[in-house]
Amino acid sequence: MAHLLPPLAALGRCHEPGSGLLFGFILLLLAVFTSCTFGAELNSTCREEFAVRLQDGGPGASHLEGRVELCVDGSGWGPVCDDMWSDEDATVVCRQLGISVPGAVAVKNGQFGSGEGDYVLDDVRCAGTEERLIECDAKMTHNCITGEEAGVICPENKTVCTNGDVYLTGGSSPSEGTVQLCYNNQWGTVCDDHWDNSDATVVCRQLGYSSGISRSFAYFGEGTGDILLDDLDCTGSEATLLECAASDTPPDCVHTEDAGVTCLIEPTATATEPSSTPSEMATEHHSTSSDGLSPGAVAAIAVLGSLLLIAAVLATIAIVVIAILIKEGKINYSRNF
Repeated sequence: MAHLLPPLAALGRCHEPGSGLLFGFILLLLAVFTSCTFGAELNSTCREEFAVRLQDGGPGASHLEGRVELCVDGSGWGPVCDDMWSDEDATVVCRQLGISVPGAVAVKNGQFGSGEGDYVLDDVRCAGTEERLIECDAKMTHNCITGEEAGVICPENKTVCTNGDVYLTGGSSPSEGTVQLCYNNQWGTVCDDHWDNSDATVVCRQLGYSSGISRSFAYFGEGTGDILLDDLDCTGSEATLLECAASDTPPDCVHTEDAGVTCLIEPTATATEPSSTPSEMATEHHSTSSDGLSPGAVAAIAVLGSLLLIAAVLATIAIVVIAILIKEGKINYSRNF
């Protein structure tokens, strides 16, 4: 780049007819490059210092779950490392987002993807009573790598419910868990007698997924509340479990028989048991690219590559234009300046 400095410096004192045009052209190129570069940066900027947001949550639940990101210096968002990440930390995040009911769940191991930016906090230790995450004990430096991003699942206000509503508890990701059902304006569980994939699919479709795998014997742990339904017989096309055929007699089950589901993004050709464990399916649900990179990382690399390509093209154009004008004598190029 050193050999470009004399021609560029000569522009400031040359008086040839083409010099003004060249100088304007170079300024235009710089303006385009600056606009592209800083325009990309603005997409990741934030305004409120130490605000939090949730990214890449499951279908229909982006306001309740996702990767925790923190606003730093008003310049951009960054993730939080999951070292020592706990439900108390998740409670504070949910409270900062305006969700103060109990039941926040901490999610670890980058289950909501990697996102962009460097880690902002590490070794977070909240008491659970803080109003904002930045008020908790934490380190501003980290020793974390991709795949250690902290996430949360915030609870809905379930003191009042709508008949037929469902949510999942106890799973390692938002796409799996013990089924909690609202029936007669109270939350409870479903007995696993005759529980099959058609029943699970009704639950999963209601939550925004395409199909489901049934889980029995409190596979994800025991739920809460009364056991509300027994001997369900869904076809898989119903809008809610309450539309399915079920026993008319009170359930004769205990919570060790609570029904659960593992929801799938893509429909399956046959209803078979998945070859992956629940934790593996959670990783697949928040998918990565074929080379192991998360969608956020792939996007960041693509943006960086585009900016580098633009810079190279603009630099090449500037060099060619300057060389042509020097050759034609439109720039008085001298080494003695």
